[in-house]
Amino acid sequence: MSKEAIVFKAHEVQDGDMREVMVKQAKVLVVRLKGRFYAIGAECTHYGGPLIDGALSGRRVVCPWHQAVFDAMTGNLEEPPALDAQPCYEVRVEDGDVIVRVPDVSDNRRTPAMARRDLADGRTFVILGAGAAGHAAAETLRQDGFQGHIVMITGEQHLPYDRPNLSKGYMSGEAGPDTLPWRTAAFYRDHDIEVLLGRPVARVEHPRKTLTFADGGSLAYDALLLATGAVHRHLGVPGESRLSGRGVSYCSTCDGPIFSGKKVVMVGGGDSAVTESLHLKNIGVDVVVVHWLDKLDAQDFLARQLIQSGIPILYNTEVNEILGKTSVEAVTLFNNKTKKTKKLKTAGVFISIGYLPSTDLAEKIGVELTPEGFIRTDQFRTSIPGIYAAGDVTGGYNQIVTASGHGAEAALTIFRDRIQKQKPETA
Repeated sequence: MSKEAIVFKAHEVQDGDMREVMVKQAKVLVVRLKGRFYAIGAECTHYGGPLIDGALSGRRVVCPWHQAVFDAMTGNLEEPPALDAQPCYEVRVEDGDVIVRVPDVSDNRRTPAMARRDLADGRTFVILGAGAAGHAAAETLRQDGFQGHIVMITGEQHLPYDRPNLSKGYMSGEAGPDTLPWRTAAFYRDHDIEVLLGRPVARVEHPRKTLTFADGGSLAYDALLLATGAVHRHLGVPGESRLSGRGVSYCSTCDGPIFSGKKVVMVGGGDSAVTESLHLKNIGVDVVVVHWLDKLDAQDFLARQLIQSGIPILYNTEVNEILGKTSVEAVTLFNNKTKKTKKLKTAGVFISIGYLPSTDLAEKIGVELTPEGFIRTDQFRTSIPGIYAAGDVTGGYNQIVTASGHGAEAALTIFRDRIQKQKPETA
């Protein structure tokens, strides 16, 4: 059974326009392209962003929150960080009325079609790291038809999870632990993606294409993706670790909206700190920049933007302690020029002082690094054939949309390089 409704007159919507409507209990996005109407889900399958507030470019609908892209005609997922496609609804025009039909039972998302493992295909693709890049690579390989063995390895004890949601929802008490994993254990099982939890890798012997786990076990591979990530540099001051996720943040895009209308401190003076400070101000956050030097390290045009924005800058100032019982309440500031200390009330502390790539294993393998210490890549290929890299470990701490995109693109590169060329012959 299904329900249909007249949603508007055809002449009311022009080519290239979008309209959000309600049919039954479903939010539907109706798009007009080249005289025809199409209807898909209206909320992004990532965080539920309203697609009506996004952009329509050709037949591509871009989510306004994290730039996931969907096909307006089919609802198919075109670009991450969303994992699932949109539902697609029947739409027709009768006597000038646009009518949308929605099934009685309608999911608000569709899992993209994926290949199943074929035991006759003996190839093994290993992903080290289960963050946004690694996870996107695993799903992309299955979506592109790879039927060999996919193994995703993490030293953590949890299924791959949504780190921004950990910060925004779970730590604030607004979301339960079941909202954190990107996929369930059943999903990985059903799509033949093996996830090895709590299995840190001790070494990789690339001539033999074998990796050895810290517990002594080993695994052979045909292609290896290093997606081991990067970590934010920490201040290392009292209160930072204890209040992390409770006012202390390293991501203004992730956590900035929580502090709209509140006062926060941004620690840092480089490009990232300045860019994030401007972003915070633009979304209604009262931000003060704290920098330990007497001038900003950011590029001149960014420094000018910050100064022109009117955001206060405390030069020659360091954070000595972050204060608060259950959440950030204040910081203790030390002026390294006057040697004076003062307390500043604040609801949050954003720290943007650089990143440390997780390259210990890459260095042991002998993969070439950049002068900054990240893995050097050429279209996700490292200096060693058969070993690829994607995500934060290749150049800084990326937003989830960038890291997910890296993983998907790296998977496509691997598919072209080593999977299509080595496809087993069929009888």
